[in-house]
Amino acid sequence: MEIPIYFFSETHTFVSVESYHTVKDLKGTIMKKLQFNPERIPYYNLYEICDKEDKLEERFLDDGDKIVDILAVWENEIEDLTKKQKTIDFMLYLKLQLFYNYPQTDIDTITMIYVQTNYEVIQGCFNIKEEMIISLASLQLMANFGSNKELSLQNLQSEVEKYIPRNIFNDNPSITWIEKIHEEINSIEPLSKLGAKITYLEKLKNSVLYQSHQFKVKVKMTFK
Repeated sequence: MEIPIYFFSETHTFVSVESYHTVKDLKGTIMKKLQFNPERIPYYNLYEICDKEDKLEERFLDDGDKIVDILAVWENEIEDLTKKQKTIDFMLYLKLQLFYNYPQTDIDTITMIYVQTNYEVIQGCFNIKEEMIISLASLQLMANFGSNKELSLQNLQSEVEKYIPRNIFNDNPSITWIEKIHEEINSIEPLSKLGAKITYLEKLKNSVLYQSHQFKVKVKMTFK
């Protein structure tokens, strides 16, 4: 069967899987398809995002899990919640799990880290002030549209929520966010798409959660 694998750039690709394929097998297939350096496969993993009503549940998958078993769990949960007239959606992403050093000529790695970090910013994972939010939103527009300010403004006006962390989006009316970002982008020197991505990451590098790693933990009870 073919299943979609998503990226934080809002794109996706279809990959064929067999009944015996594990998460590790599928990860290798995707990275080979993308022509990534095979030596970097251990740094990446498949990331499950479950959109359940008004909340997101996210986790890295175990390398040894079979893809068909994961899909079966999804089908059962979807069927169960559909009967209760509730919505649920599952998606698999390719995500960098362990960060590594890279030169500024490594466009693939910079792009992967940028879109992943941008996703975390918009989800509200970073504790940043409004001034930084406006600056990052301007860089995000340049990363998407380069120096085309007309196209940037059109997109900002129609999809401003994609540029502001969701946990504080309602702190200002949409028009206020648009005006502040528009003013910022008109006051700074235009950058190339790659330059905007690099600058975006540079602005966040001193944040406590920048390039943080998710660990799997188990609660153990001690009996006396």
